[in-house]
Amino acid sequence: MSPHTTPDGEPSSLLGIRNAIDFYDQLAFPAYQDFLSRNGCPRHALVAIILAYHMYEWAHQEAFDKGKFLERYPKHGCEAQCLEYARLLANGSKHFNPKVKVETRKQNGFSSAFSDAYQRPLIVIIDHGKEISFDTILSTVMGFWNLHVEELRKR
Repeated sequence: MSPHTTPDGEPSSLLGIRNAIDFYDQLAFPAYQDFLSRNGCPRHALVAIILAYHMYEWAHQEAFDKGKFLERYPKHGCEAQCLEYARLLANGSKHFNPKVKVETRKQNGFSSAFSDAYQRPLIVIIDHGKEISFDTILSTVMGFWNLHVEELRKR
């Protein structure tokens, strides 16, 4: 019996989620859609970032490591950096000891549907005051997963 099968040989699952494609389809993508519909909501932001980060573990059966990611995907430096931010946010929320400061700014009317020229309501402040929006982090990570999941579906 494989560690990923039940005693009767069926694929094991967690609430019906058996693999990275299921994780993406049932959790990560819907959470991202929820965030896009309300990008000023901290709950939607944290749930989406946690799931986008953990998608890596479902897809690769190992914890995210920026160096290993860049070895596997050498042309995806921006995605590696955004996954690193997602890792810090996911782990920081889990331990209530964030390694990056998260600051919320409310901007009426500027949803994720608008261009990045508009200020976003949720900003991540990293390393000596550098700012990046949750929208940018999530759209970069989810853009990567959109492509990667399509490759997995073809297998």
